[in-house]
Amino acid sequence: MVGMDISTITVDSGTGKAVFVEGQRSPVDHIPFIDRQATQTLLPLNYIVQSANGYFPLSTRLTHGTRFNLPETHRKNSTKVPEEECFLVVRLHLSDIEQLLGLKALGDSMGVDYVESLIVALESTDLHRAMNKDLHNYWYDTQHPDFEKSIHGKHAIDLVLPYIYKTGRSSVFRAMVPKHWAMILFGRLTDEVEYLPTQDGFEQLDQYLEELELPSSLLKDPIGYCGFFRPCNKREVCQKIHPDELQQDSDEEFKVHYDARYKSVNIALQNKIQCQRCGSFFQSRRGLFGHLTQFHGMTDITWKQEHPLEPIISVRKLIQPTAQRDGLDARLLGPQVSEGKIQSIECMVQLTNHRSSETSDTYLAKPKINVPKWLQPSLKPFATSGSVQRPVQLFRVRFLWHSPTLHRERTPHRQTTVLPTKWSETTPLHPQTLPVEAIGTWDGKSNHFFFDPRDNDFFLGWSKEGIGPDMIVLASFEIK
Repeated sequence: MVGMDISTITVDSGTGKAVFVEGQRSPVDHIPFIDRQATQTLLPLNYIVQSANGYFPLSTRLTHGTRFNLPETHRKNSTKVPEEECFLVVRLHLSDIEQLLGLKALGDSMGVDYVESLIVALESTDLHRAMNKDLHNYWYDTQHPDFEKSIHGKHAIDLVLPYIYKTGRSSVFRAMVPKHWAMILFGRLTDEVEYLPTQDGFEQLDQYLEELELPSSLLKDPIGYCGFFRPCNKREVCQKIHPDELQQDSDEEFKVHYDARYKSVNIALQNKIQCQRCGSFFQSRRGLFGHLTQFHGMTDITWKQEHPLEPIISVRKLIQPTAQRDGLDARLLGPQVSEGKIQSIECMVQLTNHRSSETSDTYLAKPKINVPKWLQPSLKPFATSGSVQRPVQLFRVRFLWHSPTLHRERTPHRQTTVLPTKWSETTPLHPQTLPVEAIGTWDGKSNHFFFDPRDNDFFLGWSKEGIGPDMIVLASFEIK
């Protein structure tokens, strides 16, 4: 079997099919939650953990002991060889681009054309067409004149994601969002608070810590300092500044405690939003909206337009069988019907320059992209070169979209990923309009594909479409 198949995530031994009678129910009507929950279709996303390695929480209020027909990730290291690779396909149903705070920030800072071109690129993929086919099977009337006003939304973003799933007393079900997808989609629920390093600012931060219910044990030492909030276990060799090296109640000691509070508060506010009426904090706009309507009696119909809620999602599993069973399509659970087959997986990756040389007789730089480890076993090379001892595999990669150039600050320390992503406004670029074909090489050991100029027409097509270093690109990889 070639390619990966989309199939439904069902609960226990349920049929996984929602049966609707023509003329009695359409997508614009209210669909009972239990019908949607049975197949993980059109469920409200209660909150999003928005960070560089965030996730979508997919535990959907199931009763104790209920299980999905998915392989549990904490059992992957068992002696039993798995029959197939398995990922999740998460469709985000968007009625408003501002439901994803990263897309909103990208559109506000660099223009909505970048967001629109991303939607067009994603909707041109095999994955998008396969998901559309699947939803046609469950909700027949997708051509309804009011379809875009329903919970299906105007646009759909389909993501192939690794996941964490385990059952038992502490059950967990999460779709993990890789860093570079997070840099495009995620932002902040609450803007950073800014206070001057004064006693008044210090007290304001302490008040936030109390309202956010953040214990002092979460405070961390700023860069260059150690031992202020937890003991230093390597004092003999530690070269950082310790509390006994500073004068008590000095300005520097005050600044250490201020910076620790400032960072902790703003990290917490990234995934918190405050009710302006009572001061309570919530993990999402959806949670705040329910609070305002139930406890404060809010009836303002424009609130959701000004503060779009987290998107509705549909979840499917994407499997790649490695062994065919007689008489059955290789399924995770019995002879189910395949909903769609795809030959490629799209993922956000970062494009950088591997090296630069003024004496090069061909090209000054050799670009590279990072390849996620969870995706590497599924990639399909089209040729192999190099020696027997050091084989090099060649892969076809299609660049479907690129971001603006990333903003980089000059600092001696490793930069942390800040959301929403900051973009450089000094480089005049334009959104991509056509896919770009590229050939990359991989030694099977590193986490990068390298692009030789001689294999890629010296990148003439790249510059035409505005592709350059320090960008995030939507790369389409052929799979086995």
